[in-house]
Amino acid sequence: MTGYAKKWWRDYLLTRPAGSPGFTLDQFSELFIEKFLPITLREERRRQFERLQEGEITVTQYAPSIVATMRDRIHMFIAGLALELIEACATAALQNSMDISRIQEFAQNIKRDRRRQQGTERTESWQRKRIRFARSQEQS
Repeated sequence: MTGYAKKWWRDYLLTRPAGSPGFTLDQFSELFIEKFLPITLREERRRQFERLQEGEITVTQYAPSIVATMRDRIHMFIAGLALELIEACATAALQNSMDISRIQEFAQNIKRDRRRQQGTERTESWQRKRIRFARSQEQS
């Protein structure tokens, strides 16, 4: 490493407690990617990869291990949602603490809140119609 990456790594190592265990290549790679490759860019690259085709089948059909990680499972779940849920869930999925059960609950809560809002709007509309009808009856 050189430049900023070298400084970042040296600073990272200095902040670790004395006697901390070493790193595996996978652990280092994960830290490095989180630092230098924004999650939005990673997600865009994943979408581009999933749209690739080999003959008549997509990558997800001939490489089912693509959903092996939690982030992959979350991404596939979001891709299957209704359009009105995708943006909110994709934003929520950017949180590192998000897992598949949390994103599913998040999507269900949005749906429940929207149904509740629609019910409230229908009730209010019905009440306005009743009031107008009552007023028209008084005038006649």
